[in-house]
Amino acid sequence: MDIDSYEYWVWKAIDYVIPRLVVIEYNASFGPERAVTIPYGSLEKPETQGIEYYHGASLTALERLGKQKGYVLLGCESKGVNAFFVRRELAVEAGLKSVLPDQAFRPHYWRTLACNQDEQCRILAEAPLEEVEASNSNLII
Repeated sequence: MDIDSYEYWVWKAIDYVIPRLVVIEYNASFGPERAVTIPYGSLEKPETQGIEYYHGASLTALERLGKQKGYVLLGCESKGVNAFFVRRELAVEAGLKSVLPDQAFRPHYWRTLACNQDEQCRILAEAPLEEVEASNSNLII
């Protein structure tokens, strides 16, 4: 899923299909520790216009949502754009090991050429964000 904005909210709303694999864009500018997403509808508000790197959700936020939906994080591709999730039961059957967001995280390759990870986080520090709570589910395999 690559829609450059509301990936978290779209994935959360999908409940009529249960794909085996989910490839979803994360916003590496939020860093590996924060569990945040842009609030639904925030891109249409004047106060968010022009905030560089303001879109999507952090890898940790997506990993938490994935757990709630029965998925485990397998990893991210090398350019720091897409994360790979698989249904937990399929990972167990295939002997695949899940990883934690801080292990899978890759910085956004192209952005880091212009602005380091700390600077990207500073740019987004005051932007309106929604915290994503941790699930009680323990789906690490």
